[in-house]
Amino acid sequence: MTRDIGIWVAAIGTLVTYTFLWKTNRAYRLAEHVLLGTSVGNTLVLGYNNVKNSAWDPIFKKGQWILIVPVILGILM
Repeated sequence: MTRDIGIWVAAIGTLVTYTFLWKTNRAYRLAEHVLLGTSVGNTLVLGYNNVKNSAWDPIFKKGQWILIVPVILGILM
């Protein structure tokens, strides 16, 4: 038997997801909310790091003021 917690979480999550085939229950809704929460959290962290590394640091720390134009166009998009 494996001792890796990630494999156990994935296996239990898969089994809980398959309970939806029977009918909607609390375990399925919990798994759905956990998946949605981790996805949103991951997206926010990656987006923050992307803006920080691609826009904030070059503009304010390195003085590349010409990057303000693409940043403004990206925000408008």
